[in-house]
Amino acid sequence: MKYLISFSFILFFVIYIGQAQWISINPGAGGQVQDVVADPGNVGTLYLASDMEGVYKTTDNGESWQTTGHLMNNRVYAVAIDPQNSNRVYVGTLYGLHISDDGGETYRFIAATRNRSIASIAIDPNNSDKIIAAPGWRDDYDFIHTLGEQQNGKGEVFLSEDGGDTWVIYSFDENTQTDRDGR
Repeated sequence: MKYLISFSFILFFVIYIGQAQWISINPGAGGQVQDVVADPGNVGTLYLASDMEGVYKTTDNGESWQTTGHLMNNRVYAVAIDPQNSNRVYVGTLYGLHISDDGGETYRFIAATRNRSIASIAIDPNNSDKIIAAPGWRDDYDFIHTLGEQQNGKGEVFLSEDGGDTWVIYSFDENTQTDRDGR
């Protein structure tokens, strides 16, 4: 009897799964999803970073998606939302860091990060003036040489303590000859 119940359950599950259908609700026509971030201040609002198409935003839990403002390029790797101001959005791209103060409608480029592939962004949840942005190579080094960079060498992080107005570069492992992206 025990085996009959188990078999019946498995058969039901397989039939149920076989009838399930996937539907495309977009966004996109290709590329990889690099990051998905929920807005801590707005239920149902999410941002999606695409390596081919930029940043998408939904305000209805993913039922519909819209592209956000124009970026310098569309290779986006990281998104972070200020926990104290949902209109402040940080976006890391192949060419550097961008900041929006209007929920992604427009972005301004942070010149101090030019040609640094920003792959990680963190905001202090207790003090949103403190932001860390760090380079990484999510493109498997396809573009590293076009940016004047190399796989080995010192690691760097960018730190702002004034909400992104100014940035200081901190270097570490200056003498290393290993892959600075940890691969």
